[in-house]
Amino acid sequence: MRIVRGGAIDREMLDLILLNVRTPREREGDLAAQIGACRVGKQRVLELVGKYGAGRLRSLTDYLLDYSERLVRAELRRMPAGEYTAEDWLDDDGIDDAPIRICVRIGIDPDAGAMAVDFTGSAPQVRGSVNAVRAITLSACFYVLRCLLGRDAPATAGILRPLTLTTVAGSIVDARSPAPVAGGNVETSQRIVDVLLRALAQAIPDRVPAASAER
Repeated sequence: MRIVRGGAIDREMLDLILLNVRTPREREGDLAAQIGACRVGKQRVLELVGKYGAGRLRSLTDYLLDYSERLVRAELRRMPAGEYTAEDWLDDDGIDDAPIRICVRIGIDPDAGAMAVDFTGSAPQVRGSVNAVRAITLSACFYVLRCLLGRDAPATAGILRPLTLTTVAGSIVDARSPAPVAGGNVETSQRIVDVLLRALAQAIPDRVPAASAER
């Protein structure tokens, strides 16, 4: 369903969305900001095409992707080979009192400059809204890999090329419909990052001294 058609906001579609949220004025502002950002981004890309040409811009984009990949692989080649495991727990899901396990196994292959991340064994998805979809788990992996790079390293999708991610469908880190997922974007994503850092700390303790601040 399109919220923008022919460059104009479809007011009927927007009203339908706003009728289904508890804070419509805030959400309308959020959507307006996102649409505005997309429009500015589109304009900037067109300006770059006008300045450099579409072919050169594609080449530069490919270069940035390849460059990010090379930086990550170089970092992985400096790590010791092996498998590193960690686990952590969410206290509950807001409905049931049972703690929710998140566990990971990280395999590092320095020769290939590659990392395998496996969340098998993490808890099944729950009734409360702390489930994370796979995209959130992948984003947490991206964040951790980006943290290993220098400040000026471009944050592109090339960072993920050395990564192989394994999740179990229907789990807390790969939730499927109709599981509620709002809290997975914030609370659970932080805990996923914590688990990844805890495992990596075994391989490079001088680079990963602590977990995140949100505990």
